[in-house]
Amino acid sequence: KTSIKEGQLLKQTSSFQRWKKRYFKLRGRTLYYAKDSKSLIFDEVDLSDASVAEASTKNANNSFTIITPFRRLMLCAENRK
Repeated sequence: KTSIKEGQLLKQTSSFQRWKKRYFKLRGRTLYYAKDSKSLIFDEVDLSDASVAEASTKNANNSFTIITPFRRLMLCAENRK
């Protein structure tokens, strides 16, 4: 399958609420991410029952949260595209 969209986003860590760069690929209803574009996939998120909420986070414009029945993923993009 080809990716609908792919690129780098910042992902907030759950433990210390720091931001780490990760490489994301959206394919169908699944979001995959890895450390960078050449690394093996670290995790995948099923977006079938997910919702997205804009997040207001200090020092993180363009941040948003993906909410699934099992987890919350806080992400931040460089711009609104």
